[in-house]
Amino acid sequence: MLPLGLLVNPRSGKDVRRVVAAAATSTLEDKISIIRRVIQGAQTAGVTNVVTNREPHRLVERAVGNRSDIEVEYLGADLAGNETDSIVVAGGLRDAGCPAVVVLGGDGTNRAVALGWPDVPVVPLSTGTNNAFPYYVEPTVAGAAAGLIVTESIDRDSVATRAKVVRIEHRTGGAIERDVALIDAVAVDDPYV
Repeated sequence: MLPLGLLVNPRSGKDVRRVVAAAATSTLEDKISIIRRVIQGAQTAGVTNVVTNREPHRLVERAVGNRSDIEVEYLGADLAGNETDSIVVAGGLRDAGCPAVVVLGGDGTNRAVALGWPDVPVVPLSTGTNNAFPYYVEPTVAGAAAGLIVTESIDRDSVATRAKVVRIEHRTGGAIERDVALIDAVAVDDPYV
């Protein structure tokens, strides 16, 4: 059976903006609970294996515990502790053949995932700060939805919509820098912004 992809950003929702933004908190314990419910939902659809990323807090390992009814494979042995981890793991999830990926993170995490796998079939769950892209949805339902795609119980194209991707190309001298945005992109010519 094909695996469910699960990408967890343990650092999402922890930046300094939450001090002034009145944003909700997303603790490690919250993320463990979300992971547990995503996996339970996916299992109701018949998923038996998950491919996920390594991260320093071992959140997936802690969520799964010693359960023997789910097989977990970990990607990304070398961690940089920045968006590169999500970019590399997204490509690894694609290469592992994951038909759907549940992402726990914010706008930045999902942007990094889109850089690593531009046409990723994603169920983005919000654990970041004041997010515009990821959903606030019950994790069990999100896991079940992703699981139905993984097990081919429903056709992905009949239920999924393509998200907007803004492609950015910036020329500096002879060099071209490329990037993507999921919500919007702004060009600013002010060194103090």
